[in-house]
Amino acid sequence: MAAKHFNRFKQLAGEKLSVREKSDRLTSSLSEAEKKVEEIRSSCQSVIKRLHACNQGSGSTFEKHQKKLPHYALGVSMMESATSMEASVLSNILKEVGQAQLDISSHLTEYEMAMENDIIQNINSILEECKKVDKAKKKLSSARLDMDGTRNRYQSIQDKFSPRAETVKSELDQAISHFEQCQDTYATELFSFLSKERELADLMHKMTVLQITHLKEKLNVLDEILPRLNKTLDVSAERPAFGFCLLDHLKLTERTISYVIEECCLELRRRGMKMEGIFRLAASAAKLKLLKNAFDAASADVSTHDPHTVAGALKQYLRELPDPILTHELHADWVAAAGVANEGERMQQLWSVTQNLAPENRENLRYLMWFLHDLSKYHEHTKMNVNNIAIVIGPNLLWSKNETMQGLVGETALYTRIADCFVRHPSYFFGDPPALPDDLASPDVKEEPPLFSPTNEPSTPVSNEDCDFEQAPTDPGDLEQQDTSSLNKPHALPITTEERPTPPARRNRSIKRQQPQPDASPIPSSPKTPTGRPSRPAPQPPPSRSKARPPPPSPPREKSSPALLKEKPSPPPPFKPKDSSVDEETVL
Repeated sequence: MAAKHFNRFKQLAGEKLSVREKSDRLTSSLSEAEKKVEEIRSSCQSVIKRLHACNQGSGSTFEKHQKKLPHYALGVSMMESATSMEASVLSNILKEVGQAQLDISSHLTEYEMAMENDIIQNINSILEECKKVDKAKKKLSSARLDMDGTRNRYQSIQDKFSPRAETVKSELDQAISHFEQCQDTYATELFSFLSKERELADLMHKMTVLQITHLKEKLNVLDEILPRLNKTLDVSAERPAFGFCLLDHLKLTERTISYVIEECCLELRRRGMKMEGIFRLAASAAKLKLLKNAFDAASADVSTHDPHTVAGALKQYLRELPDPILTHELHADWVAAAGVANEGERMQQLWSVTQNLAPENRENLRYLMWFLHDLSKYHEHTKMNVNNIAIVIGPNLLWSKNETMQGLVGETALYTRIADCFVRHPSYFFGDPPALPDDLASPDVKEEPPLFSPTNEPSTPVSNEDCDFEQAPTDPGDLEQQDTSSLNKPHALPITTEERPTPPARRNRSIKRQQPQPDASPIPSSPKTPTGRPSRPAPQPPPSRSKARPPPPSPPREKSSPALLKEKPSPPPPFKPKDSSVDEETVL
């Protein structure tokens, strides 16, 4: 036995050193088959390794396997969190998503167990046949070595004419026969394994079908839950107030006035109407961020913040609206209307554009402008007259969709002009003021004089000596002309008794100066004083003195001159233009 092993070692060493001749173990066809088998074996082993890594769970039973999945743990955690929370949009969402994760873990368990039983085990069984190939290959190699060793001994004895030559030749024939037999066995095992190639391909196809089925089941779970999630979110009012669409906010909260606008305006009416520099002085950035986050969390208590912070939050809310309150859609119309030089035409066009706003935008704008109008009445305390308020509010009501620095500089003055008109004449654009709580009645304070008056002369302060509280005589012809001029005319003047309190005698003299002469001749212009202002006509005594009466409750309408009656635009205008123009330096 030792001699046999020694001879085998010598034979292998000789083959390595190319001293002895080495017999070919395989034919060329078998060599190609052997190479292909090795490629298939390597691929299957790699696939099996990665498939085991893809499986997230393990266990002999369905429940044990499912509980080891991360989706199952996630679903259980979400369900527990939803149970421990109070009823809210988050708790409802957690409950729905948690149940979906549990359903997904169930489908994932079914998929992984199917992969384990139908794919991985079948590939492993095919790989088991490689062991037969390896065993046959090992026998073939041993038979080749025996054959080569016997051949070498026979050649050495044959050269020496030894009597053992016949015996060795018989052993060589037996070794060759055994080698050929082992070669056939090895070839059989090779082709048997290669015949499993189609079966392996079918398993890969089956694996793909299992994956598709599993993914469809998961997708069905998500498709089923998604409409419920959308409905829960759509009906929930728990959304951030800042940076959220105004119309959507009003719809979700079932309000007519934005939560932020109403809360800030009411609080400023209580504590900020006499605060100097309101809307002009900047608030603390930290306090402003705190109030903003409180509004987004629907937990804002504006009474705990100073008025400057409340005013800053109101401006920031208007600025962060995705679509400004005056809307991007009407931006060109607003800019065109504000750029009109004639004041009367400008007011008409601004009124027309206001009517094109959505009802929700117009109602919120009405609420805001009436508040700012009331705030302007305290300008002696706040140092914020109409012009100053318009400067700080105008750029927050409207801006361009593609705003540039050049466009911002060029259009800011127009935004300010629009805000000035709104704040100065809210009754003209929006009608009556909104209803307020009993403790927030409209202030009874002195207002700023308007930039234009019912007459064509500039507004001037009227002293008590100039006021005559007697009722001026009424000419029936004038009343008839006044009724005729007011046909097809919405509200001719943006001037009400609440906006511009004017003594009755001053109002009567203004009306009287506008009355046309009996011969319908034009009204002579008033002589100018050295300062450029029209001189005040001498008071004319009325035909009869009557007891002083208070002004009528309804706002007076302006009498239109014959020249104005001839100029009628095609659509019915909401405001008749006047000859006087706006003092640009005062407005801007």
